[in-house]
Amino acid sequence: MALDINEGFKSVSDKITTNKKYKKIKEDVDELKKKAGSSFEQSKDKISGQLSNLKDYKKRFQKNGRTQLDRLLELNFLSTGSGSNTKNYLKRIFVKAIQELLPKIQEILNEEIIKSIGCSEDQEFVPQTFYIRVKSIDLLNLLKDDPTSDTGKVLYESSDILYGQYPFPMNKQLYDLIQNI
Repeated sequence: MALDINEGFKSVSDKITTNKKYKKIKEDVDELKKKAGSSFEQSKDKISGQLSNLKDYKKRFQKNGRTQLDRLLELNFLSTGSGSNTKNYLKRIFVKAIQELLPKIQEILNEEIIKSIGCSEDQEFVPQTFYIRVKSIDLLNLLKDDPTSDTGKVLYESSDILYGQYPFPMNKQLYDLIQNI
C-alpha cells in the first residue's frame, strides 16, 4: 500500500506542476497578446504615414514625368529657339509622319486580323445564307443613315461598291443588303 500512496502523491504533484506551467504559459500568452495589440497600433500609424508619403511621391512623379517626346522637344527648343516658326515646323513634321504611318497601320491591322481569324485571303467559301442581327454589327447605328444623305456622305466610304476592290466599301454593302432584303 505504501507504494500506491507514493504513486498517488507523485501523480497529484505532476498534475499540480502541469497546471502551474499551463497557468504561467497562459499568462505569458495573454501578456504577449496585449503587447502585440499595442505594437500593431504603432505599426499601423507608421504604415499609414508611409502610404500618405507614397501618394505625395506619386503626385510629384506625375507632375515631373517627362516623355521622350518632351525631351526631344526640349532639345529642339534649346538648339533652335521657341518661336512660331518652330511650332509650325513641328506641326508639319507631325502631320507628315501621321500621313506616312496611316497606310502602314492599316496594313498591319489587316495582317493581324487575318492571323487572328486563322484564314488566308485565297480561301474560298461555299455560298450560304447567313442571318445576322443588325445590332450586333452596327455599334454606332451608322447603317440607319442613307449613304446619299449629307451625313451619309461623310460617314460612309467614298467609293462605289465594286467586288474585288480593295478596300471594299462594306458599310455601303451592308446598307444595301438591309434595304433590299
